[in-house]
Amino acid sequence: MCDLSLAHGSTEQSIPASSQNRKIHLETSPSLRIHSPRFFMQNPTGVHLNDITNNDDLFILAGKSKTSFVDARDVGIASATVLNNWKTYQNTAHTITGSESLSYTQVADIMSKVLNRPITYSNPGFIKYRHPLVHHRGLDKGYVRVTMMLYLMTRLETAKKITTNFKELTGRRQHPLNSL
Repeated sequence: MCDLSLAHGSTEQSIPASSQNRKIHLETSPSLRIHSPRFFMQNPTGVHLNDITNNDDLFILAGKSKTSFVDARDVGIASATVLNNWKTYQNTAHTITGSESLSYTQVADIMSKVLNRPITYSNPGFIKYRHPLVHHRGLDKGYVRVTMMLYLMTRLETAKKITTNFKELTGRRQHPLNSL
């Protein structure tokens, strides 16, 4: 069995049931391999794509915090490495991160260079973030609450850690944000 879960699920108490789930899996599945990705670099191009495309703005509630973005391709490469060498990695957990920790202002600067147009990071407060997403974009209130909780955790600097696990597992370097 291979499980993909949130970052540092074994110690993160603010994510409901994450440490309980890992404990249950470890006790009941002797062939468990877990990869715990951080924030995916692809995240801003999902729910936030509308703001980037139409407003040239990265409308994310992360404050001045830094985030170690991981490319989904790198998580796939690391997972394939572990699955192909399952005896070596049996009952292990690996937090896969990007190679650098970036502020969202830095992310907006990288996007500006890649897209060849200025992208800003507006750094909204909680109410200024929630209102347009629920009332103008029609996103589900529960979904917006979850994103607010995740960005609150980000503001508390929980997403900035960098690990070398990807390189140790694969012998390769992570994809940089500008490669997306």
